Amino acid sequence: MRRPAAFWLDDLLAELRFDVAVLPGDQITVRQDRRAFTAIGAVSGQALVEFPKPTINLIEALGLVGGLAPQSGYPSSVFVLREEPPERLQQLAGSAFTGLQQAIYAFDLTQPSGLFFGGRFNIGDGDILYAAEALYTQFQKALSAITGVATPVTGISNAI
Repeated sequence: MRRPAAFWLDDLLAELRFDVAVLPGDQITVRQDRRAFTAIGAVSGQALVEFPKPTINLIEALGLVGGLAPQSGYPSSVFVLREEPPERLQQLAGSAFTGLQQAIYAFDLTQPSGLFFGGRFNIGDGDILYAAEALYTQFQKALSAITGVATPVTGISNAI
């Protein structure tokens, strides 16, 4: 008896190892690609975003949600949260792990190296993209809660 296998159509077309013979009694199920990531925090559009193509990187993912929020986004604190299999973490950290582990990847997009790495870092199905708010945004919120002023304190944000 043959065992079940799953793979992407793009992989089937690109790699010979996925080109398997279909025998009588085999069942083929074709499903729509429903991979998605969630963008939260100081992004222009918080949303659950379906992948528009087979792979997307961090920079493309930010583009899909409109980038960082102009008044509150903090480009030196962009994070990707995901569950990683133990083999992957062992590759990265060199320590032994068992079971899925929660991992956080941090990016500083104010540095060229952060932008280049973000362009090579692929977003996975179920990832959470989190952009932190700038420190002055937190100060503005606290100040408006105390004083009742809802308008931005531009002198402070410009000074920072």
